Amino acid sequence: MKKQISVSLIFYLVASLVIPLATAQGAEKPQPPPELVIGGGSASGFAAILGEAVSEAVRRSFRSWSVTSSAGEIASNIKFIHDGKLQGSIAYPEMVADAHQGTGVYKQPMPDVRIVATYTKFPAQFVMLPKMPLNSFEDWKKKKAALRINVQKRGSGSEVLNNRLLQAYGITYENIKSWGGSIRFEGGSDSMDLIRDGLLDASLFSGDCPSSAIKELSTSRTLKMIPVDQKIVAELVRRYGYIGFTVKAGTYPWQKNDIDTVAEGVSLAVSTKLAPGVARDITKAQFEQLEYLRSIHPSLKALTISGLSDIPVSLIHPEAREFYESKGIRFK
Repeated sequence: MKKQISVSLIFYLVASLVIPLATAQGAEKPQPPPELVIGGGSASGFAAILGEAVSEAVRRSFRSWSVTSSAGEIASNIKFIHDGKLQGSIAYPEMVADAHQGTGVYKQPMPDVRIVATYTKFPAQFVMLPKMPLNSFEDWKKKKAALRINVQKRGSGSEVLNNRLLQAYGITYENIKSWGGSIRFEGGSDSMDLIRDGLLDASLFSGDCPSSAIKELSTSRTLKMIPVDQKIVAELVRRYGYIGFTVKAGTYPWQKNDIDTVAEGVSLAVSTKLAPGVARDITKAQFEQLEYLRSIHPSLKALTISGLSDIPVSLIHPEAREFYESKGIRFK
């Protein structure tokens, strides 16, 4: 009996020394909190305001993290994410799609840049005076109607969207001119003034919905809105990363039917090169701080998890998709 006790005691003493030693040797050092720099757009613009709000959302959810927002230029910021100079940036999905393919302003493919959240959408709204006997893009192309139209500032994201939309129907700027029409490259609000003054028949207006400029114009001019065919919407979503959008009936007092169209998204992009779990936590923070995000700008006041997760499947970050699916969101 004494021998058994002695052996047991020896075993216990040896084990008590070995186990802590093994634990100490095999233990991983705790990882320091992430340090993030999130880019926005030009100083004082909406993208810069949103970049700081997104950063603040992460700070509120993860108080030990170091999160800084930085003004910048969105196209360049996407490349900075790929290069590791930024950990995230406000971005437009169509630019992220270009980055994936190495097209547009990007000289090499950057498939690691992915989207984790979408905050708002600026749909293309094709408003027209009803005196024009057109009810669809197909009508316009078939009749080759002379139309004085605005497509927004040359080279802007909105003008690129509008040009791609026209081209999807097989309509070019040269076609419009050859049919006796004309093209203006004015800001959206300015184009409403030109319609009011009788200098334009229509405007492809990409911006807030409802648009205060369109609402104001409709107090003095009767308007109609031209829909985009669902097949064209699907093509633009697939090819360029735009987002399908429906202008619901009653959005404008004179609008009786739903109008299908396509929209530019304003989103948050990060890299798949981030440490495992960081992108998921950034996504989680946007969901947890929805009430705060709704308070920072009128265009975000109706933001929901459904809106946050409105991301083309080809562009979504895998960890963001995992988070949204854990909340019941399903992706097509």
